[in-house]
Amino acid sequence: ACPNIENTQEILIFAEAQPFGYWLKDSFAQCKTQAYLACNLEDAECFITSADIVIIDSKISPKDTELLANKAITLGKQIYWVSWVGEEISSKLNGFVNRLYKPLTVFDFESLFEKKKSVAKKAPSTKADSKILVTDDNPINLKSITSQLERAGYKVDAVQNGKLAVESCRKQNYDLVLMDIQMPEMDGKEATRIINSEQGAHAPPIVGISAHVLTSHIDEAMAAGMSDYLCKPIAEKVLLSAVSKNLRQ
Repeated sequence: ACPNIENTQEILIFAEAQPFGYWLKDSFAQCKTQAYLACNLEDAECFITSADIVIIDSKISPKDTELLANKAITLGKQIYWVSWVGEEISSKLNGFVNRLYKPLTVFDFESLFEKKKSVAKKAPSTKADSKILVTDDNPINLKSITSQLERAGYKVDAVQNGKLAVESCRKQNYDLVLMDIQMPEMDGKEATRIINSEQGAHAPPIVGISAHVLTSHIDEAMAAGMSDYLCKPIAEKVLLSAVSKNLRQ
């Protein structure tokens, strides 16, 4: 039997080949799920862009695992960190990775997927039902992101600063907000705090967008209440993957 994991998802496994890496890759293959096994950082970086899910075994070099995890975070990937109970994880990764503890079975991944679904907000039934607000002070970026989302079938509103984003959220219920972080009048972090404060449990997921890739910038965005973080320039596949993921939250 196979766990209930979408077989349309691509999985990157960053682990030593034997025994864990091969076992996990073969387990996903039996479930008709595409999984790539990378045993070094160079190979992992080749696969990470196309992967939807990144599984990192802590047994690999601590330096390489953290480098890959940070890259996966900036690309908006779903990350599973596998270790033994009691093993510490960098404080920089807390809140960005799902923890799994050895010994485990492939069904442990299903339990995490199901857990996320059980606490999730109800997702719109179709893309046409989803309303997204895009906020960016750069008109070229604003038009590009808006066009990509509309081509994918989403309804989109676009505004050019955080103050307008707050006002739009007061007038309209959005399923998701894509929020540029550096903007005049009111930046994305302040706008996020206000939206979350005013709407509470009904606030939409807010995905930060920035050209900054340092962990400190990501930490600040998350501390402001953002649910995800994308780094410019954003590939269309990465954008649509992040939108789909956060609409299910």
